[in-house]
Amino acid sequence: GLSGGLYGLLVYALYQDHLYPLWLRVLVFLGLLVKVVYEYFADASEQVAELIGGSVATDVHVYGVFAGVLSVIFLRIFRI
Repeated sequence: GLSGGLYGLLVYALYQDHLYPLWLRVLVFLGLLVKVVYEYFADASEQVAELIGGSVATDVHVYGVFAGVLSVIFLRIFRI
């Protein structure tokens, strides 16, 4: 859903934003990866569902991060 798209945009924004140092952008990206992998493999969707009061599709978060990484790779290859 929408949250997967937002994860993808966050990855893309971390690549494009040069206002922050590279180490900070890499740290945020690694934190995002840890969060998504934890949600996916530890089945934390029940905990998050209780927190927000609705269901969570953790697969979509993984797909969103993957799409964001693919877009960054595409941009690097074609220098757009």
